[in-house]
Amino acid sequence: MRIAIDGYILHKKHRNQGSHVYALNLLRELRRLARPGEIDFEVLAPPVSQTDAFNVEPAPGFRVKAIPALRLSRLWRLGAVAASARSQTADVLYCPVPVNCGAVRTPTVVTVHDSMIAKFPFQKLKSRLFEGAITWGSMNFAERILTDSQHAKADLVESYGVREDKIAVTYLGCDHSVFNPTASNEGRYDQLRHRYGIRSPYVMHHSTMSPRKNIPRLIQACRLTQARHPDLAFDLVLAGPLPAGSEDILDAARNDLTQGRIIFTGAVPEQDLAALIRGATLCVIPSLYEGFCLPLLECMACGAPTIASRSSCIPEISAGKLKYFDPSSVDDIACAVQEALTDSDLRKRLRVAGSRQASQFTWGRCARETFEVLRLASDANGRRGTMAARGLPV
Repeated sequence: MRIAIDGYILHKKHRNQGSHVYALNLLRELRRLARPGEIDFEVLAPPVSQTDAFNVEPAPGFRVKAIPALRLSRLWRLGAVAASARSQTADVLYCPVPVNCGAVRTPTVVTVHDSMIAKFPFQKLKSRLFEGAITWGSMNFAERILTDSQHAKADLVESYGVREDKIAVTYLGCDHSVFNPTASNEGRYDQLRHRYGIRSPYVMHHSTMSPRKNIPRLIQACRLTQARHPDLAFDLVLAGPLPAGSEDILDAARNDLTQGRIIFTGAVPEQDLAALIRGATLCVIPSLYEGFCLPLLECMACGAPTIASRSSCIPEISAGKLKYFDPSSVDDIACAVQEALTDSDLRKRLRVAGSRQASQFTWGRCARETFEVLRLASDANGRRGTMAARGLPV
């Protein structure tokens, strides 16, 4: 079986996005499943200087191929991927993010991470229309759809009217060699605190800070917590890139907390990020909408006491083991932060429960389940080809 993989999302400009993290880790694990002449993977990637795909070392049955057309990302997603898939004579094409696969003759499996375009349309109109059309094309023309959680699956069925049996849930994972409760280098942690001017204790959140991450309310909630409890002095550490159009976050953070600072670290390498998470007194996930929420998993995997929004898939991924709040209520977030900071027994329970739950999610499991769906899509196409050759209705 020959499997072509669309490497569009591995372009360096997508670094720090959850979809990029997903695709890169998935490729590393799919590489382990390659069997030359039996299971062959070919990743169709942007030119070497533009992509992280070549960070995955080649192996027998697994190679990365630069495709010049991937310089034109919109053209690629609108249909150029179809021509490339045909030229590779693949049995199945796998796309880790939505593409227009209406013109793809090769059976296609597409990961649609969530229904954000339909459920939480915060993008500018032009981007929203483009992404919405691409997602609609994926949902309607792909052989099979993968998504990140049962909640995301239900949203896709509701938003796009596709059959439930067309969608398979493959939970994401995290790199437990990086995100774990064991501090491997205390010197690194001390250097990071000095670099960013972080004092203990500190409350932390990490992500690409898009509107659905609900950062302004988190800032307001931390201010409200300290206004009610002046003895609770802590910094708020916000790790991750600030995209264009983040004026609401910057406005909310214009003044520091009454008993601490608001610290923006920008994008942080994984090893440093894990050290910061482990050092946090509390991690907060205030998202309004998620398809899976990798930051939640990473916090739990590091053994950090974590409280989270009651929205979308978050209680599903954390199995109801955390303390939850209404993300639309600043007061509710503040009450949850205050309770967690003042109750050491609660924080201990959150550490243990979160770490145990996170251990169930691995990239190896995600890759095996993804490959099984690719195999089924290829087999279904083979059966249709046999029926067509015999003149039977397909």
